[in-house]
Amino acid sequence: MEKKTGTTVVAIKFNNGVVIASDKRASAGALMVVDKETKKLYEITDSIVMGAAGVVADIQMLAKILSAE
Repeated sequence: MEKKTGTTVVAIKFNNGVVIASDKRASAGALMVVDKETKKLYEITDSIVMGAAGVVADIQMLAKILSAE
């Protein structure tokens, strides 16, 4: 049986704001856990937070570009 892995990012909107959370684990497919403290939430501005899943280098570059804009 193949072990399924994946990222969890959840955001909950309420009257006075939003709560966003994610897991921190990075895996190499179903083979192994590579890091248990990977950053998956990025503050773009004071009012924008990006939650992401996928290739870490691409996510970091996107966050950098968005923050600069």
